[in-house]
Amino acid sequence: SFQVFVAVPPQVAQPYEQILCARRVQHRAAMHLPPVAGMPGPQAERRRRRTRKAFGCCAALSTFLAASVLLFGLLIWPGRALLFRSGFLLLVWTPAAVKRRPEALVTALEASGPVFIKLAQWLSTRRDLLSDELCDGMGQLHERVSCSVRPEDIRRAEASVPGLEVGKLLGGGCIAQVYAGKLRSNSTWGSETTLSVAVKVRREEVVRLMDTDIQLLRWAAHVLEWLKPELKWLAMGDAVDSFGWYLVQQLDLRIEADNLRQFANDFRSGRVREARIAVPRVFASTESVMVTELAEGVSLSTFIKEEHAGRVRHQVFVALIDTMARMILVNGFIHGDLHPGNIFISVAPSDGGLLSSASLPKITLIDAGIAVQMDDELRSFAMS
Repeated sequence: SFQVFVAVPPQVAQPYEQILCARRVQHRAAMHLPPVAGMPGPQAERRRRRTRKAFGCCAALSTFLAASVLLFGLLIWPGRALLFRSGFLLLVWTPAAVKRRPEALVTALEASGPVFIKLAQWLSTRRDLLSDELCDGMGQLHERVSCSVRPEDIRRAEASVPGLEVGKLLGGGCIAQVYAGKLRSNSTWGSETTLSVAVKVRREEVVRLMDTDIQLLRWAAHVLEWLKPELKWLAMGDAVDSFGWYLVQQLDLRIEADNLRQFANDFRSGRVREARIAVPRVFASTESVMVTELAEGVSLSTFIKEEHAGRVRHQVFVALIDTMARMILVNGFIHGDLHPGNIFISVAPSDGGLLSSASLPKITLIDAGIAVQMDDELRSFAMS
């Protein structure tokens, strides 16, 4: 036997571990990592693996901390409510933007909350700006706002007014819901009397949503004026502020109670041309609960759809004109939310059960949360 020796370069003749170690050193130098001196190749590899694992843990921890800080910042950021509310409204309004039908728009307005419902109620009277189909759709929100019996409302009302027993739900608006009720009270002679009353209870979520939505509308008005400078003459920001101020007045039912008492005093004669006029008597009021007489009849929007004699319709028409004229020209105190859902008409039936054209209609004004006291200058301007 014999062996064959081949002359090879010295670097090839080195042991494999030394070659591998040298390559790892070169790699660490290329990656700008500190050299691992005095350690064989396998130990350096294990060290590098532990280092990479430590770096991965640090990166994961840093990501978690950054996400936590961001989430905490959103939770304590004063504008977080606007951000969350904008996201909710985006979800609500997307179907209306896609379908582009009046019923979809009305559904979106109702789901958006009290500010947008009130805006729709007011816009429904502007047939000079919007189509009849859209005005009719938004006009449904005068009386058909979604409502449901809430046990906490009943408990709050009965705790606020002694002797009050809340009954069935009658209806609701964007600010409050109205229940039928019984009010027990002691008369002057010591006997107990029971009155049928209307119990108005403010929706609790309204207080939270009102300020956020007004800020959102104000921001939208500024953005629109920035995108279209030619619209600045509309002063949309000031209009939103005025709109918001009047809405806030409706949150305190004690203000509405005072307004009803003022209207009752202004129309204490109980008569206007061609009709009787009434304002519900206020029995009790707190910031979120008000107890009044029940309004007789049906809303004006329902009345005009019913069959009535021409004389009765004429009487109601003349009475409504006379009522507004007295508010503006005589009393100087104006109901600021007198849409068809806030005017009740009652007509006494004849003996045969049919509506008589000779009966005198009765007009009842309700929901006086928004009212305007005219100053002398404005009254003189209106009378000139």
